[in-house]
Amino acid sequence: MTLLIGYRGEFLTILMSDDRVTYHGDKVHFEDGNNKLIELPNMGWSVASGLTDFIDAYKLKLAKSDIRSVEDIVNSFSSSIKTAISEKPFLKSDIDNSEILATWFGTERDINTLAFHMGLLNKHKVNDNGMAVLQRNNIYIGFPYGFNHDKIEEYRRKYATFKDELNLSKILNFLLQAFYEISSQSDYANTHCDIGIHMFDSDGIYKIRISGESKDLLRSDDITKHYEIVDIIKADSDLH
Repeated sequence: MTLLIGYRGEFLTILMSDDRVTYHGDKVHFEDGNNKLIELPNMGWSVASGLTDFIDAYKLKLAKSDIRSVEDIVNSFSSSIKTAISEKPFLKSDIDNSEILATWFGTERDINTLAFHMGLLNKHKVNDNGMAVLQRNNIYIGFPYGFNHDKIEEYRRKYATFKDELNLSKILNFLLQAFYEISSQSDYANTHCDIGIHMFDSDGIYKIRISGESKDLLRSDDITKHYEIVDIIKADSDLH
């Protein structure tokens, strides 16, 4: 089970994921180097957590779909759960614990303005397969399988919120510290970190990807050296 971290600020969202997958057979074994951070071309980013059967089904569904709305994401999640269970019904309980985080840029409910959003889908945490929206300045952590319950409560308190979002390097350092501390204590996650950033800058809206060992990224004197710009919507473009 993946380690997921999500942050929603005023002018950006950040998703983080490790790249280890878990295989169940005669015995549990792990494989690293599997990308679980997915760009949604018409929206933002998505990360998936769960057994490999679910993650593979979700990635395949996204590859075949034109995701343009929250409803599309919800439908892809539900469909992927059903596909994974149909193929491995004996793993239904584990597959039902799968979850995704997704980000997008769109209208803010009730105040008719554009904003960055982040939503969580998890059958056990959100009723009726709906999506729970993360509040601004909040951090969500999806812990690896079997993580110590007392430690979960400790890290939820320690890494609950962050408000200094004008300093991107400071935000990333805070989240990477959480990622490294948690991932280094679990066999079901590794310390490699894939990061998807969706943010305003002075000349438009950027999608940025960062990948690397979380400890190395923490030690970096300039994390911007690790940026891969995936997409830009210039400020003079028509935003809908």
